[in-house]
Amino acid sequence: MDRKKEILIVLLLFIFAFFLFTWQIGSIPILDGDTAYSATIAKNMLQSGDWMTLKYQDSGEIIPKPPLFYWIIAAGFKIFGINEFGLSIFHSLLAALTILLTYLVTRELFNKRIALWSSLILLTSAQFFYQARSPLQDVPLTLFITAAFYCFILFEKRKNYIFYYLIPIFAALAVLTKGPIGLVLIGLVLLIYAIITKKFFSYINFHLILALILFLLVVSPWFIAEYKILGPDFAKVFWKTNVGRFFMPTDQIGKDLSAPTKPQYDFYTYIAQLFILFLPWSGFLYPAIFYNFKREKVLIGWVLGIIIFFSLSLNYKIGRYILPAYPALAMLVAKFLDDALNNYDSLKKHLAVSKWILTLFILPFMLAATIYFIKVFPSEQALYQGIVLPSLTILFLGLIISTIFLFRKQLKYAIVGFATTAIITYLVLIPSLDIYFKKANPIKEYCLTLNHIIKPGNHVVLYDAIPSSPFAAFYLEHKFLNTQNHQALLEKLKSRQRTYVISENPKVISRLEKIAGIKLKIISQNPNFVLFSNQ
Repeated sequence: MDRKKEILIVLLLFIFAFFLFTWQIGSIPILDGDTAYSATIAKNMLQSGDWMTLKYQDSGEIIPKPPLFYWIIAAGFKIFGINEFGLSIFHSLLAALTILLTYLVTRELFNKRIALWSSLILLTSAQFFYQARSPLQDVPLTLFITAAFYCFILFEKRKNYIFYYLIPIFAALAVLTKGPIGLVLIGLVLLIYAIITKKFFSYINFHLILALILFLLVVSPWFIAEYKILGPDFAKVFWKTNVGRFFMPTDQIGKDLSAPTKPQYDFYTYIAQLFILFLPWSGFLYPAIFYNFKREKVLIGWVLGIIIFFSLSLNYKIGRYILPAYPALAMLVAKFLDDALNNYDSLKKHLAVSKWILTLFILPFMLAATIYFIKVFPSEQALYQGIVLPSLTILFLGLIISTIFLFRKQLKYAIVGFATTAIITYLVLIPSLDIYFKKANPIKEYCLTLNHIIKPGNHVVLYDAIPSSPFAAFYLEHKFLNTQNHQALLEKLKSRQRTYVISENPKVISRLEKIAGIKLKIISQNPNFVLFSNQ
């Protein structure tokens, strides 16, 4: 592949990735509660003009998170307005840049062909696709960690200290994105590599000291400023949230559980999750790791360092936490498949494992999931079927066809089949979300309606709707009471002021009317939500 052709192919790959990550982002409501929470912080940052201290509503609570991710979102709001497009555009750009960076790392380690495959594998993997379209810290963290490892690889091969000193800069950006975990993951992976290659002591030199100083120069100003603004409470909360939670489980709202020494989930949770999160490539994942275990020490250290670290955590095992390992996983799978294409017989045992992983584990699970959504789907969730069933059916059928190619030893067709299956699945899923999600979850519609009809003195209550709270915080332009206490709600409903209520339990209306002795006015309702008022 000549230089011009390579540039054209990589440019087309980047454009396609950016398209896939941004198509209809301005019309699909926020899907993830954590994304809505982050969007609210960024909105408050822009509206208040305080770009230093993070704030979520007016509770006065300390937000124990670094600011870089929120600066990125707030910049999007500043340029494009406070809407879903402004929320996602720069985040999706970072995701597309991660695809490009994966290509560059793989090309440096292997060749252009494997680089192209690794980028395509990462682009089409289920978890990365979802995170690329759902702004959270994990994508920029993955970008900065990948950039740090790219610079390390370049330094190892070329001994140019410019690349060496870029490592602490990207590590600092990772810390400013998601806290100490950025430095921990980079340091842990490099430590594993140094031990495996027996180069540990050669890295302890004057340059390491300078690199640490450079890291501190980049990362310290914001932390020092926040400490001066918020005092010791900031340090205490930041430490407990970013470090302490590794050693003790937390519940859904961040409070400590009564048994902090007991792991929240099994150590092997991530190993099981990857069968789904890395679809459609998960059938090749573990054979690829086994095949490359002694061959690709950098990538193996990258993957195992991150996955083992989070597996040892006593907190929840959330799939997106291991997203920084995905570029390396894509590279390992791409290298495995490329070697198999060039020498099928030498890898036929590994490919046999892939066939049976797909046949005995992944496909039965997909079949069970499809049957579940067709036959057992709860009636009140029927509106979600238009989103789930078409994409799930395409994915299931595509996996079957691609697996058949594997059994027929037509590996090239199988690889193309898996990639095509993922792309078609996503191209169907995106417009399905645009059409059906607003009907299934009308929280945005309710909030926008209230923004137009609320008058001074009116009240808004979220009752029995805790999952909707972060969405309401972003979309509503008015303060609201979030409660599950029916007495608190009854006080509002019996008052002379008009009170609007959003609930995720439509059946609550008849009960409230009976208890309060008043007639409630339904403004909008579907099987999952209801918006009503007392006047």
